Amino acid sequence: MYILFRFFLLFCSKDFIHFYLDLRKKGVVNPQVLSSAAFYAFLYMGIFFAACFFLYYRMMESHLQYDWTFRGWLIFVCLIIFGFCFVWIKSLEEALYAYSDGIVVVGRLISKKWSKKGFSLKYQFDADGEQLFLTKDRQSYFKAKKVSVGHELPIIYAKSSPRHAKFYNPDNFSKYCLDTTKEPPKIKVPERKYVL
Repeated sequence: MYILFRFFLLFCSKDFIHFYLDLRKKGVVNPQVLSSAAFYAFLYMGIFFAACFFLYYRMMESHLQYDWTFRGWLIFVCLIIFGFCFVWIKSLEEALYAYSDGIVVVGRLISKKWSKKGFSLKYQFDADGEQLFLTKDRQSYFKAKKVSVGHELPIIYAKSSPRHAKFYNPDNFSKYCLDTTKEPPKIKVPERKYVL
């Protein structure tokens, strides 16, 4: 699984790579979390390659193999699939980094806006004296109705790179924490009335 995780690291930020290499040098990397992350990264990229192969195979067996318009659409569809897979991989990196090098703070809802895709909830939190924001998009009307401006929610962010932040869920700690020496954060978590 280490080779698959190295493949996953190709898509990660330098900060996370350096953090992971420090953990590996200390010998405190959790092999279960490493295997799980490698599997999901491989799965996402496998979806991309399988979709591209399927589309290419269908193009070659059809009479449209010399049609450049069709090839353009094929490339466009492959790029869209790659974009989705890349976003999934970056989300996985964010979760691994935040939970492995994380500090839990309280975030406060500062705005909620309606768009065609649902409510967007914007939370503000302090990271070493710096004001940062975390947004949760596509929330249903019923979830957004239950919270008002000033609502508090726990947020976990990476000490070495505060821009890697996630909404904290204690149940996810064992799924995403790469460091075997790290204990789950002890913080008075505000009551969550709904799941984000």
